[in-house]
Amino acid sequence: MSRVIKQDRAVELQGRLAGFPSRVLADLVDLAIAFAVFVAIYSGLSILWDFFESDTVQIKVISPGLNATGMWLTFAIYLTLGWA
Repeated sequence: MSRVIKQDRAVELQGRLAGFPSRVLADLVDLAIAFAVFVAIYSGLSILWDFFESDTVQIKVISPGLNATGMWLTFAIYLTLGWA
């Protein structure tokens, strides 16, 4: 499916790389979405764990190393799937 581009400037820019500011903004949006996915997964697993294994519902603080590893894996998987 193709669209007719009406602006001459837009036609000139087709096929060229995006500028630095737009790349940085796109990267920040990707990282923000990946972080939100990580928080949602972490919170959901914590709440499910509490429903089945605990008398109270609270989000526990895990070790920084495990937290960083989970965040890194979430970023790696999200960005791999998004940029593939």
